Amino acid sequence: VNTTLGLIEEYSQDKSKPFYLFLSFTTPHAGGVGTNGESGVPAPDVGNYTNSSWPDVERHFASVITKQDAHVGIVLEKLEDMGLSENTVVFYASDNGAHNEGGHNYMFFDSSGPLRGFKRSLHEGGIRSPLLVRWPGVVKENSKSSHRWGFFDFMATAADLAGIESSSLPSNDGHSLVPVLKGNTIAQPPFIYHEYCHPNENKKGWGQSVVFGESWKAVRYDNNNTRLELYDLSKDLEETTDVSSQNKDAVSQAIEIMEGQHVNGNYCNGH
Repeated sequence: VNTTLGLIEEYSQDKSKPFYLFLSFTTPHAGGVGTNGESGVPAPDVGNYTNSSWPDVERHFASVITKQDAHVGIVLEKLEDMGLSENTVVFYASDNGAHNEGGHNYMFFDSSGPLRGFKRSLHEGGIRSPLLVRWPGVVKENSKSSHRWGFFDFMATAADLAGIESSSLPSNDGHSLVPVLKGNTIAQPPFIYHEYCHPNENKKGWGQSVVFGESWKAVRYDNNNTRLELYDLSKDLEETTDVSSQNKDAVSQAIEIMEGQHVNGNYCNGH
């Protein structure tokens, strides 16, 4: 964070020059401080939670969440102090759902809410996380959007903000979110596809999931298996009711997307 603050000061010296700054927090994460292992408490201290009756690992987990919240606030305050806040777009996001490692229980703080699963799951609790954006004068405060996005959309979005033509970008699957950030409605992407080697639900081959159509969500735990689960997220955000047997056309569409998106390799059991 201190390096980030120094860079913001440096960039503020010439406000006519645009800048891009990426700050990656490793917390909250499994593993003890000062170790490479996946067990142990993830913070040097329990912060304000000394008198809490929570398990030790959960007090430390709460501590790192509180610290990160404070650090984000410090960065935003620095942008304000340096006169950069009004002309800087800030994105804040996570690369996965709630984690369940190092002794931490993702259900302790109800981290997935109503969503099924956690990190490395193909269900919404593993792959669905919010994107928070602050763009003063453009993004309305406390506004929400149901537009689907993924990290593969960020390059196209950043390029759009920088005035770079999409035709000059490397080939990619992303699309710009700038119209959405400006309050406009654009078509949803045809689908959002994820795959994971040995997902939590079944330690076999490539697990795949795809959100498509109005609200369909399909999950297949092994790409060599034609059996998949199908959910209607508009009625079943918790993914509790498999409706694949009643919607054969949607199942066929999901399988076609999955097989079209997956590229064979040697990373996961030779697939």
